[in-house]
Amino acid sequence: MKEIQNERELVFERLLNAPRALVFKVWTDPVHIVQWWGPDGFTNTNHGMDVSTNGVWRFTMHGPDGTDYKNKIVFLEVTEPERIVYRHSDDEDTEPIHFHVTVTFDAQGNKTLLTMRMLFDTREELEKVAREYGAIDGAHQTIARLEAYVTDEHPAIPDSIPFTLTRRFDAPRDLVFQAFSEAHHLAHWWGPKGMKITVKTLDFRPGGTFHYKMTGDDGFTMWGKFIYRDIIAPEKIVFVNSFADEEGNIIRPPFPDPWPVEIYYIITFSKEGDKTILTVQSSAIHASSEEQQTFFNGFSSMQEGFGGTFDQLQEYLANMSFPPFIIERTLNAPIDRVWQAITNKSQMKQWYFDLADFKAEVGFQFEFIGGPDNGIRYHHVCQVTEVIPGKKLMYSWRYEGYEGLSYVTFELTPEGQSTRIKLTHTGLETFPASNPDLSKENFVLGWTEIIGSNLKNFMEA
Repeated sequence: MKEIQNERELVFERLLNAPRALVFKVWTDPVHIVQWWGPDGFTNTNHGMDVSTNGVWRFTMHGPDGTDYKNKIVFLEVTEPERIVYRHSDDEDTEPIHFHVTVTFDAQGNKTLLTMRMLFDTREELEKVAREYGAIDGAHQTIARLEAYVTDEHPAIPDSIPFTLTRRFDAPRDLVFQAFSEAHHLAHWWGPKGMKITVKTLDFRPGGTFHYKMTGDDGFTMWGKFIYRDIIAPEKIVFVNSFADEEGNIIRPPFPDPWPVEIYYIITFSKEGDKTILTVQSSAIHASSEEQQTFFNGFSSMQEGFGGTFDQLQEYLANMSFPPFIIERTLNAPIDRVWQAITNKSQMKQWYFDLADFKAEVGFQFEFIGGPDNGIRYHHVCQVTEVIPGKKLMYSWRYEGYEGLSYVTFELTPEGQSTRIKLTHTGLETFPASNPDLSKENFVLGWTEIIGSNLKNFMEA
């Protein structure tokens, strides 16, 4: 890539092996730009992008070290597919950076000569941005990521949207979006009707994955995987769906008909009073002509499949109003000690249950026997679904031989030298209502003793 630096200006040129219309599209479409924007290791959350004269793009860049950088861009000129002019602006919530950018897209056969000019108010401002934000290396890496994205190696640029399905749900938009965004909800309704879903991993963010197992009544098992491309809560989720193996590697569909390996989905959530209009758009990507045709011919079967899935969602939404149990306590101990107490099996034995083994690792399954001394002893089967060290631990919770699947979440927040612990137990309504041992009232008593008494006494002894 050619680079020119003047007193107040940085100029970058690169010949991209992609047609101009495509390069312009992935620069101006919020679905695409968040996938490649920024230096290596950065991800993005889009807060709204209006690519028009005086339109504003707000987004947050997430650095590899966890630092968030809030940005505001104001578009001054948009001439499709030739030119974009914008200024990097700031306000009280964004990074204090000011410069003016002109991007031109010059067609050279089936390739595109991209030129990006960054003009700063002063030489000192240019040097500051280069020094503090790594602007020069960052621009090289960003354009390299763009080039990788628009080449044939990238799997996420559909050419068309041949399949569209719309469904109205009798639930508010925030609730429907929540059902798509949390593992303990997805496990109850996602997938073909009659298939049991086991969530192995859910990392709900752009670039994150949803890795799950589908098990039929006959024991037949398949694995699936989402790769999230864009998320705008509570309005839109964009992802690529595929079949996978148990390790999360993408595989070909486990049936003989020619079917695309990867399918691109855009799901939008629109408000209609206290109801939600859900629209699903999907397209095969990087598919052969035969696979594309099979996908297109499968329109009716896809409608039927989604119909069954969304029937399950509607039924589940009706139960989501059942409130979870939440208990919070402040413990007189630093957060690292509390984290050890809820993840170290030798410490857990002293206030929780006697576990044969426990690891704070997503996918780890653990079991134990519990229940009243003079009553039924229940075989608990749990699997870790989310771990943020020192902050959050989540695992599924069910009973061998009984219906129902629930999720337990521990969240830790520092309060000076003390720690606020919040335990949330969702899905209690899925257990048999006829069994008083599995009633919400019984869980309230149990968790109040475990968190409010046993753990507190253990930490403060």
